[in-house]
Amino acid sequence: MPAGRDTTLPRITRRLVWLGLALLTVDALFLLADMLHRLHITRGMFPAFAHPLWEGDPDGSLLEIWGYVKAVAGGIALVWLWRRLLAAPVLLVAGCILFFIAADDSLRLHEEIGGAIAWNLGFPAMWNLRGQDFGELLFWVITGSGLLAWFMIAFRRSTPQPRRIVWFLVPPLVSLAFFAAIFDGIGPASRQWGWSTRARYLATWAESAGEQLSITAVVLVIAYFVFLHVRSRGLRTTGTQGLTD
Repeated sequence: MPAGRDTTLPRITRRLVWLGLALLTVDALFLLADMLHRLHITRGMFPAFAHPLWEGDPDGSLLEIWGYVKAVAGGIALVWLWRRLLAAPVLLVAGCILFFIAADDSLRLHEEIGGAIAWNLGFPAMWNLRGQDFGELLFWVITGSGLLAWFMIAFRRSTPQPRRIVWFLVPPLVSLAFFAAIFDGIGPASRQWGWSTRARYLATWAESAGEQLSITAVVLVIAYFVFLHVRSRGLRTTGTQGLTD
């Protein structure tokens, strides 16, 4: 082995690849189970997937619970990094955003609060969207603005290293927001647009797949930086031992 060669980076890459394959495999299995459940409902096939929990779209389904697990795990990892990096409040905020995403979906916050907003403000149905859809969008605008303001303040108070981490998190989080808040509205509107039952199902399935793949990408980005931090601590420990020998 050449002197001074760092062998930890290939090890990190292997770990990340294996983690990615594991997460994507579970994603694919749950998305496939949703399809098999659909085939049971429409054609009576695959009775093993008859239980409603196999349907991916409803909150509280097995696919959605899997998404909550990934989001919470990513949030915990970000809090772990926040505790170990210097001046990194932006990582704490990013972790709280992931916790909020899991809580919102599991507790149906945007549906319940959005419906209350639409009811109290008297939002009418228009453009093939329900009044509740506008209430949910307003909920996301209000909460999103608050979280974004908190995020920007924390970003300005953070050092370059945690800032770099969150820059890598921006693309998958934007993708997640698109599928969860914007693409989600296609389902209710597609019925008014005259889409076939199969087309509406495919749109709903694509939304679920987009959400899950986005969360998986978030977890992989976080895992990469966790692995890097563990590696850097190991190198510092090795260097210290070498100086004391």
